[in-house]
Amino acid sequence: EYRGKKIGKQLYSHFFDIIKQNRRNTIRCVTSPVNKTSIAYHTKMGFKIEQGDKNLDNVSLHTNYDGVNQGRVLFVKHLV
Repeated sequence: EYRGKKIGKQLYSHFFDIIKQNRRNTIRCVTSPVNKTSIAYHTKMGFKIEQGDKNLDNVSLHTNYDGVNQGRVLFVKHLV
């Protein structure tokens, strides 16, 4: 019921401000390759998918990231 209310965007915006205040500029996050909603959301927020060693449904992933057969999609965002 909270989707579409931009709560995630507000939280990330606040987090980005804190990162900048602490003189940092790189944010990384991770999600499961089956979580298409998360992949779409993070891409929309300006995160770039980091090149992995395998593609699944045209999404690059890092195999065995969270253990055997536990591939993950890694994201990075550089703040200006």
